[in-house]
Amino acid sequence: MGYHVKMKENSTGIIKTIFMDLDWLPSVYWWTEGNYGCDCNREMVFKDDHDIETNCSHDRYTAIEAILDNGEIVALD
Repeated sequence: MGYHVKMKENSTGIIKTIFMDLDWLPSVYWWTEGNYGCDCNREMVFKDDHDIETNCSHDRYTAIEAILDNGEIVALD
């Protein structure tokens, strides 16, 4: 169970692949229009720190793709 997300911090160009211990569905919505579509939540995931103060925006982090446990790759941003 779970999946990986390849994310980019746009200001630095750093790309990380992060494991998400969640069911995939309805994650495509979460990463495109839902909570993970906003930089405030993306920053917490990217930095693996859910206690940091963040600002909402939509241009600091890019969710490139999700890699599902069956090997399927789903484009996000």
